[in-house]
Amino acid sequence: MVSLAKNFSTRISARFSNSFFPYCYHKWITLDENLKKSSSLTTFKSTFLKGIRPQNKKCFNVNDKNGIKILTKLRVEFSDLRAHRFRHNFNCLSPICRCEVEDESNIHYLTVCDVFSEQRINLFASVSGLIPNFNSLSNEEITQYLLYGIKSLKDERNMKILKETISFIVATKRFDKLEAFNET
Repeated sequence: MVSLAKNFSTRISARFSNSFFPYCYHKWITLDENLKKSSSLTTFKSTFLKGIRPQNKKCFNVNDKNGIKILTKLRVEFSDLRAHRFRHNFNCLSPICRCEVEDESNIHYLTVCDVFSEQRINLFASVSGLIPNFNSLSNEEITQYLLYGIKSLKDERNMKILKETISFIVATKRFDKLEAFNET
């Protein structure tokens, strides 16, 4: 009977410590002192949100709604690529690409996968004149530039890079039929 009561009180304690007020209290303690002493609620909110919200990534006035949607999913690594689905435990038994070389990540999809080599030739031919030193870049750098553009370039060039990336995505037809809902 005593062990039952002890177990019950331990569960209540854990349950209470994870409830709203104790949770908020512990979070408040960890905040920066300057933030806690904000002069107004508006100042507190804006400063707090700057610290937790990710910075917006530019789309350089690309008006392709579906293309930007897929590009954003790739940027946040929440797309139908197997590595993304596998990491989020979403209907994927293995992160390995259907080419069976390596995980189907952004880098693999955009720069390496043999399944899309024909479309990639067109992509690289289009962006090699837009991205400085393109032939000496690593696959990681190329992927970063294809997804986000390059800060040092003018918006017009970045818009062309993103449009070419979207054209590659459309040409591969990789996201036309979502694999996540068609695997058995």
